[in-house]
Amino acid sequence: MALQLGALRDALLDAGASETKAALAAEELAGYENRFDRVERRLDQVERKVDGLRGEMNERFASLRGEMNARFAEQGGRLVRMEWMMGTLIVLVLGVLGRLLFIH
Repeated sequence: MALQLGALRDALLDAGASETKAALAAEELAGYENRFDRVERRLDQVERKVDGLRGEMNERFASLRGEMNARFAEQGGRLVRMEWMMGTLIVLVLGVLGRLLFIH
């Protein structure tokens, strides 16, 4: 005999359904309940997988963020050097131009 919901079977019998129909209805509803339980278990598995993926992505983003910060800091240091080099070149060019224009 298949799984039945006893309270539903009894309620259907009290409502005037035949023994056979009440048993079949209770078995059918129990089957749906089993299906819903399986769906809930699968949903729980999916949620766990999504949580795992979310954690993995957070770790990867944190790692990437750290790498990007290190690279930006490195580029910032290079930019400061480039600014000093440009400033020096501008001063030298202005000096040469001043000497060429104002010596004659």
